Amino acid sequence: MSVNYELGRVAQSEGGLRRRVGIRIWDTRDWQELLQIKGHTDQVWSLAFSPDGKTLSSGSWDKTLRLWRAATVAEARAPNN
Repeated sequence: MSVNYELGRVAQSEGGLRRRVGIRIWDTRDWQELLQIKGHTDQVWSLAFSPDGKTLSSGSWDKTLRLWRAATVAEARAPNN
């Protein structure tokens, strides 16, 4: 899980024992789900917002690191593809 207090966002992988591969982002003011991110092919194990809150990085057991534009779900760059 990663929290961006300034923008009021929480990102959490769907992981756990079910080995889902998605990421969900919520608004912390009303806990409404804002975005669902799909792109990894295995469980996501690491998430972090950039200091400016514009980018979310995710690491996965599929051996990739992905950078996402947090506001749009567009992939900023997938260095290991």
